[in-house]
Amino acid sequence: MAKADGSKLQGGSYTYAGNAKGPVLKLQAPIEPGDYQVVYLMSDVVLASCPLKVGGTEATVKSAPTVQAGGALDVKWTGHNNAQDYITIIKAGSDKRTGQSYTYTGNSTGNAVTLVVPEELGAYEVVYFTGGLVLARQPVEVIPVSATLDAPEEVVGTLVFPIKWTGPANRQDRIVMIAADADPDLPPAAALYVVSEEPVANLKAPVEPGSYVLHYRTRVGKILASRPIKVTPPPMEPGSLIVTALPTRGFGKNSAVELILDASGGMLKRQGDKRRIEIAKETILGLIGSVIPAETAFALRIFGHKEANSCRTDLEIPLGPLNPATAGATVSAINAVNLAKTPIAASLSEVASDLKGITGERIVILVTDGEETCDGDPALAIRMLRSEGSAVRVNIVGYSIDDAALKETFKSWAAIGGGQYLDAPDAAELAKAMRQALEIPFEVFAGDALVASGITGNAPIGLPAGAYQVRYSWDGKAQSKDIQIGSKQEVSIQLP
Repeated sequence: MAKADGSKLQGGSYTYAGNAKGPVLKLQAPIEPGDYQVVYLMSDVVLASCPLKVGGTEATVKSAPTVQAGGALDVKWTGHNNAQDYITIIKAGSDKRTGQSYTYTGNSTGNAVTLVVPEELGAYEVVYFTGGLVLARQPVEVIPVSATLDAPEEVVGTLVFPIKWTGPANRQDRIVMIAADADPDLPPAAALYVVSEEPVANLKAPVEPGSYVLHYRTRVGKILASRPIKVTPPPMEPGSLIVTALPTRGFGKNSAVELILDASGGMLKRQGDKRRIEIAKETILGLIGSVIPAETAFALRIFGHKEANSCRTDLEIPLGPLNPATAGATVSAINAVNLAKTPIAASLSEVASDLKGITGERIVILVTDGEETCDGDPALAIRMLRSEGSAVRVNIVGYSIDDAALKETFKSWAAIGGGQYLDAPDAAELAKAMRQALEIPFEVFAGDALVASGITGNAPIGLPAGAYQVRYSWDGKAQSKDIQIGSKQEVSIQLP
């Protein structure tokens, strides 16, 4: 394309005629409205031209006028949805083109996007950008948030205790427990992510007795509520509980396992003398048919293995009884593609459809070495999945993740998904993490009080002498086993 007088248009769209499939080509119109020309050039010689008038573009954005600090802001939009159009939130009067949170309109659903709001209070604007130009803007005020904490004044070391809380439950909000005299910037003695659907949280007390403080802490570390708490030693030397699973436990006739594997460009990086994707494939091959028994309802979804610069996600093994030989051949044929993107949210959004008809537990294992790069919202996708159908556990295995902030993000997603985050820095830890993701979670009750929780196959749990009940879910149904533990006694049980 050229200007109306035929002069060169800086940054204008062009296409080589030789690359066309037939006599029809597509060009991207300039951002600025006005008179232009479409020109056919051979070297610098104009062979043909025709005039083109480019009209103006219009867009709108609409959201609530106020939003709590750190919260999620739903934005409805209208516009031309040109390539790379995006919506963001920036400080009012700022000349920045992108805020901390933005979403491309092409990745939205139903002309609506959700933005993560900054925690700094004040006046902001929701802005629709196209090609660096503002097409629409709306003011929004970020207002304060508050929280409360209610917990026992004293708790027994190593035991779980309940916390009633109120607060915004924004993404990565946590309740942390630190020693009263400790540096607040050091890692906490105990911590958990709050989930909006669960106003009562359960936190495991540290081993060391003493004075501690509970804090409700936001994503960026702001403390919204605090309360002191004392940790006491058990009245007598505790016993221990070891919970394992039967080697051939299966996963119940009404339950299913879905594995989601990241095969995007990052998985081509080497770890030792092998690429990450090869190590991941070998690990999966070691699971199917043994840790995941044959005939278990199984599905495999993969992304990043088909196209570069793509957010494609594919169900490579549809739900059905696991055939180790067939599944092994599919896994062996996987190849990561350089520059392929990471559509974590889109993949998780397909799980409900992938596992349709499952009435027992849906065990989901996401294996990834990187962050979401398709502007999706994995936290929202997990929440939607948890709200539909049967019980679901979303476990996230972070393979060779060095970014501490990304690990915290994954932990918060796993908390929302009722599962666990498992860090796997190398091949050995990846194999261990994949097995842990398939273990059975359980809770230990003393009467009606939850005192401990864990997964089968982990380290022994210390418990004061007394009577307990181990509760767990099997094939979507609640199960329990009664146990008695004496001082210094080690008790072992097997599930299911």
